[in-house]
Amino acid sequence: MSDEFNYSFGEQGKGSEHTGLAAYGLDLNHTINDSLSTDIFYTNQGHFPEHHRDGAGASLMLNKQLLPQLTVSVGAGPWAYCDTLIPDNGKPAQDLHGIGATAGVAAAWHAKNHIVYQVRANYYTAKDSFSSYSAVGSIGYEFGGDAGTSSFSQSDSSSSDNSSDNSGKNQISMLAGESAVNVPGNVRSLATSVEYRRELGKSLDLTVAGISEGNNKFADRSGVAPELWLRENVLDNRLSFSIGAGVYAGVDQRKEQEGYASDKFAAAIVSTSANYKFTDHWNASLTWHRVLTSYDRDADVVVAGFGYEY
Repeated sequence: MSDEFNYSFGEQGKGSEHTGLAAYGLDLNHTINDSLSTDIFYTNQGHFPEHHRDGAGASLMLNKQLLPQLTVSVGAGPWAYCDTLIPDNGKPAQDLHGIGATAGVAAAWHAKNHIVYQVRANYYTAKDSFSSYSAVGSIGYEFGGDAGTSSFSQSDSSSSDNSSDNSGKNQISMLAGESAVNVPGNVRSLATSVEYRRELGKSLDLTVAGISEGNNKFADRSGVAPELWLRENVLDNRLSFSIGAGVYAGVDQRKEQEGYASDKFAAAIVSTSANYKFTDHWNASLTWHRVLTSYDRDADVVVAGFGYEY
């Protein structure tokens, strides 16, 4: 089986409104057999006048190989969205969350050098939010298999070995980057994190991270975040992609200033991470956390750094 990692960009529409070429996304596609694959994705739909919406989800894809290098696909699945609503009447912005569904069609060309070119149309809907549609192009990389041949004709070949020889090992990482609160204004600040990771199995990890989001106009927040992760290993287990979810609790010293009874908070957190091992013990990682709050202070926390595995 093989995996594809794709970056997409294009246009998102909502009725007569369009974002221009401001929509973008990431997805990891995993081949199950000759006609089925799973697609885990993140999409940022760009900025409409009152809505800044993005989200993540998973689709089950039906695939048909038309030529050795060309496949067409159709799929559908659930997605979870975050929408920053910015009223035009000057009222404070709100962070809205919900669950919806998505469906799409795609055509992909597998080049000779493991590069995958794709065009795709998607439709997104949600009960308590607006429906939208997109037309995007993407460029990606196929891990394993024969270059220049669709991965759906190689389902018997092993392209990514998930049987990690590191199960049960531990990792300590030091990371730094930026936090951005999802409201208009001066929202960026220095973020730092210390993370402990333990492999529970060949595709499952547990992390506990101490996160400081720094101090900006809207938040001065820090806390502890335990998460469970699903991991996919490629390139002889040197490179891994993972997606995690958990809880994040601590103190936001700006919360009481806005009329709340306490500066303590508890939020959901969802994350994606890429990790590359350059020695048997040392690795580099890039992690994106989305903090989902109940008091309109959602945030993106992007950190990178180095870790030691033992």
